[in-house]
Amino acid sequence: MNAAEIRLSATELSKRTGCSTCTIWRLKRAGKIPFLQPGGGNCRVMFPADALDRVEADVVSDSPLPQARPDSLAPSRSGENLDTEL
Repeated sequence: MNAAEIRLSATELSKRTGCSTCTIWRLKRAGKIPFLQPGGGNCRVMFPADALDRVEADVVSDSPLPQARPDSLAPSRSGENLDTEL
């Protein structure tokens, strides 16, 4: 049995690949990874074992790199006096 014939749940695929289950479901919803749902719409979803090998690496990354916060959203430093005299 080759990797394409082995079917895994999202949790099993996550454990095997190290990719989060949230990412697997997000890729499924976006139609970027193959899946099989043999029982119909409200039944178990299965993924080929090599499903993530079929997509480009940039699609599988969990999240973009964090961006710097604008100064207006940055938390204030402790000890800094924010009160201004009028």
